[in-house]
Amino acid sequence: MTKWRLFLFSLTLLALSLQITMGYVVTPILFTQIDSKSAGDIAGVLFAIFSYFGMAAAVLSLLLIKFIDNLAKLPKWPIMVTLLLTASSHFGLGGWMTQIKARYPQGLDSHSADWALFMQVHGVYQLLYVVVLFVLLGWLWRLLKLDK
Repeated sequence: MTKWRLFLFSLTLLALSLQITMGYVVTPILFTQIDSKSAGDIAGVLFAIFSYFGMAAAVLSLLLIKFIDNLAKLPKWPIMVTLLLTASSHFGLGGWMTQIKARYPQGLDSHSADWALFMQVHGVYQLLYVVVLFVLLGWLWRLLKLDK
């Protein structure tokens, strides 16, 4: 594996590991240890941070693929899909969920008028999150497979 391909592999592995850790380890722990409003607020901030990291990693990966000769044959679409889904989740759905939650300073719960809407938006966000995880996993496999 060339040094640049190893760098791409490591960057992708870091992004995937952060997403899995945040979505399936940290967030569930937050919701079991503190009140739902605080847990949601903290998770929202952490997801925003990781979204910016993921988008920066995707842009860096695309630049490397474009400008490093021995990476030029790598497909760009998995990174572009990751960037598009992460950006739409963060700026579109994440912003929408933040606006909904802002209407309930005491916290959004199942008795709130916007509960169903919030849960639908959150469900789409989660679906896109899982799609990004699988795209990143496939990209890792592709980087390993192309090396042989």
